[in-house]
Amino acid sequence: GIIICGLGGILSAIQNDKFEKTVQGNLIGGNSYCFIETHFDEHGIVNFSLKCEGEYPMYDLIVLIRDKKAFGRLVKDLGLHDRQVSRDEWTQLQKGRDVIGEFLDVQRKSVIYQHEWRSLPPKALVMPILRIKLPIDSIEQQYLAKIYARNGTITQPIKLLKIDDKWEISTRIQKYDDLEHKVKEV
Repeated sequence: GIIICGLGGILSAIQNDKFEKTVQGNLIGGNSYCFIETHFDEHGIVNFSLKCEGEYPMYDLIVLIRDKKAFGRLVKDLGLHDRQVSRDEWTQLQKGRDVIGEFLDVQRKSVIYQHEWRSLPPKALVMPILRIKLPIDSIEQQYLAKIYARNGTITQPIKLLKIDDKWEISTRIQKYDDLEHKVKEV
């Protein structure tokens, strides 16, 4: 009788744990995540789509895509590009200007896409969210996607490189766990 009661208690604990994970997953998003999927159409335009993975819905999504080249040019115009600034230099830079406000303005100006969704179902695919005709004279374009959700943040650098007159895409998806404060590869 003691063994049967012990097994019943273990099974009950396992079922309660599964139930708790299911409830948390449906309220927060569980281990689900979204990322940017890119592909070229027949006209040479790169299409950005939002794809969700996992078994739970996603909530409170904010998707930002930043043009890293534009960001770099704007930061360079501030005089902060490719150099470390000492405390004294930072104090000097701040005299008579709002450097932090200017930097936030640079971040805002480099955003080429921003959209919010209250929720998306599991395995959702939203396409296209953005279409870009790449410059003919360029051989490289770089973008940074940030996807904020109730269950964490995805950071996804996207690099497009022209090799032998054909664009190739390289990307890396990293999830920042807001609860554990760690970066995890997805």
